[in-house]
Amino acid sequence: MKLFRLHSRRFPQRILLLFAAILLLLSVVTNWFFRSKPSVVYQQKQLQQYIRKQQEDAQQLLKDTVLMRKLMFRAESLEEFEKIEKKKYGLFLFVENVTGNPDLLFWNNQKIYPKVDSSYTDSVYFQQLPNGYYVTQKTKLVLPGMSNNVVAYILIPVLYKYYLETQSSLPGFAHDENAIKKISLVLQPTDHPIRSVEGKLLFYVQQASYSVSTTDMVTIVLRLAALVLLFVYLHLFAIGIYKKNGTIRAIVFLTVVLILGRVVLYFFPEILSLRQFTLFNPAIYASNFLNRSLGDLLLNAIFLCWIVLFAWNNFGPIKRLPPFLKGKRMLAAGAVAVFALIFITFQLANVVHYLVTDSKISFELLISLS
Repeated sequence: MKLFRLHSRRFPQRILLLFAAILLLLSVVTNWFFRSKPSVVYQQKQLQQYIRKQQEDAQQLLKDTVLMRKLMFRAESLEEFEKIEKKKYGLFLFVENVTGNPDLLFWNNQKIYPKVDSSYTDSVYFQQLPNGYYVTQKTKLVLPGMSNNVVAYILIPVLYKYYLETQSSLPGFAHDENAIKKISLVLQPTDHPIRSVEGKLLFYVQQASYSVSTTDMVTIVLRLAALVLLFVYLHLFAIGIYKKNGTIRAIVFLTVVLILGRVVLYFFPEILSLRQFTLFNPAIYASNFLNRSLGDLLLNAIFLCWIVLFAWNNFGPIKRLPPFLKGKRMLAAGAVAVFALIFITFQLANVVHYLVTDSKISFELLISLS
């Protein structure tokens, strides 16, 4: 009977372990499923579909000669203009003036300006502009009631790349912001060409030269849930140690477990692949080995607060201290506690200092958050 009660009390905790194991097993399955297709081939297919879709949409738009004439004479309605403005590609309409040079009469965005030549032949080509790489489609238009040569330039963004990179102007592919971590754009022949809708070769892609461990979101969520359930189980186990063997052993157990868990995440980051998220990007903030990113700083703070709150909840200001803390031992423990308090205070000051000096976070933002 006593054995049954013991098992019944521990059964909910074992359910946590069971669920954690099930989620971990599911994460292995989902990770295998999403990695079954090579990322380079998948990104090549996505980029190819994106370019063809934009080209086909632009060609359909240019066939509407009535709308093109309205744009030339600025007679379009607000609804028509907003519809064109929302296009992912740039539309630029030029007309030949009396001197034979093209004049720009319409554009739908101000992000870039096309390289204009004097020819009026249709062509599709790939080129680099000041803010990145574009597929350019040049089409001569024949509009009713107009004898002047009219040329439309369609600029389809492929890869945004700026001369001066900031937090708001980081390089990235237009079809997928995360693709920059998996593939890179090259002009040398590879096994992954990108072609236009007409079949013309534009450029190539290959695996990114720098490796960033990436994992699909389903797998990450499953592993995070399993990790949370595991730590909850260990926390409840520490409470059981506190009830049976006292506070010191419970605190030591929880501290060792959390430190080991943190060390595992340090040396095996591919478990969660947290580096693929901006919060864990060392380029934004990194001060030392322990605080290699804002995400690492956040995890360290959570684990430290976890230990402190657990100890405070079991000791507390009105709880009795351990029996061995008496006499000179009490003075030694007090001196160590004061030293630890001063040390932690200076460490927190250093963290704030490094947040300003070793990160791309603005000082005004830190002041507003504090």
